[in-house]
Amino acid sequence: MLVTVIHLFILLKWGEYDLDYWEDISDKYEEVTERFGEPNQLIYEEKYYCAYYDEIEIVCYNNGTTYLAIITDEDIRFGFLNIGIGSHKTLIEGIYCLKEKMIDLNENEIGIKDGIDTIIFEYDENDKVKKIYLSRWYW
Repeated sequence: MLVTVIHLFILLKWGEYDLDYWEDISDKYEEVTERFGEPNQLIYEEKYYCAYYDEIEIVCYNNGTTYLAIITDEDIRFGFLNIGIGSHKTLIEGIYCLKEKMIDLNENEIGIKDGIDTIIFEYDENDKVKKIYLSRWYW
């Protein structure tokens, strides 16, 4: 029992909850279009472009590497507890209780650094996740 508790502590503190957050989305724009089809809208900027779908927005560098996904799709889930849109704030806080947190967020948001990924969960008035911001940048 003690070994299990120690293992869980180490996993929560130094391990990653999900080893590949991008698995259901993809970190390459070509694969994003294979999964989600052509976007409703595609906007090009100088150094990046944005692809807008009904339940997800993807921002890519001009080389096609995705670096930001804004998720409202209930079918995209993360980790062994399948967290995502609709998950309760208590569950999210429990999973990431030992992770480094972002500061200066809104009261209804929590931001976590997990490995090379940064995740911000935005909650509704019932403390359920309504939007997820997934990125590969650091603060």
